Amino acid sequence: ELSCTVADFETWETGMQRVRVFKDFGKVELNENVKYAKSGNGSARILPMGCVRTGTVPVFSFPTYSETLGFDNRDFTDAHELTFEFYNAEETAVNVAVGLMTSVSPADYKATPFEYQPLAPNEWTTITYTVDTSVLSIDKDVTNINGIYVAFENIRSRNVEDAPVVYLDDVVLTRYETAPKIEN
Repeated sequence: ELSCTVADFETWETGMQRVRVFKDFGKVELNENVKYAKSGNGSARILPMGCVRTGTVPVFSFPTYSETLGFDNRDFTDAHELTFEFYNAEETAVNVAVGLMTSVSPADYKATPFEYQPLAPNEWTTITYTVDTSVLSIDKDVTNINGIYVAFENIRSRNVEDAPVVYLDDVVLTRYETAPKIEN
């Protein structure tokens, strides 16, 4: 298997520059406090909110393609899994969902279903998303995945002070050396 770092947040360029925040998310910023870095010296400090009025879920993503930054990772034919290192700085569990965006427009996106998993309080949690190309290929183009998403539950507040504080580090995509056969 081959591993590719999607974001490590050691610098603006290797982390925050690749983050796309959707409307009503809340706040995502570069953290340089090593206490909240799983490896190295940086991570993303996340304060997810969502829209109070509409109840939208706070989502941000890592695009899989950028002409400006010179990368094209849209083909997930040989993708095995994605891993995310989260630190929940709260006293209670915070739920997070990760997955793939199959299309993105300026106003909206389509994604694999949100399947929330709890982040334990005050500790690092590894969240793994296993890519099942046999299932994805039923109604999605696995050669044109538009992004990797991170979603949180809506906190139903307009005050950023009410948002949970979560840190993210080391987002890694692991690929098979040869693409698995897609089963019908």
